[in-house]
Amino acid sequence: MSNFNPDKKIVSDRVLLLGDAAGFINALSGDGVQYALQTANWASSTISSCVDQNRFGEENLVPFAKT
Repeated sequence: MSNFNPDKKIVSDRVLLLGDAAGFINALSGDGVQYALQTANWASSTISSCVDQNRFGEENLVPFAKT
């Protein structure tokens, strides 16, 4: 079972890792559904901004990683 590592890169050009893929897992239960929904919510805000600007590079996705 992996845990969130703040040093792990979770954004790149046109890529956002969410939930389990980003390491957001409850260390006690191994559950990740709540974290998947929460990171999807954060991602939607970032992606909405990217769509408005028509820019999907890593520099535009970094706000998600800083949430």
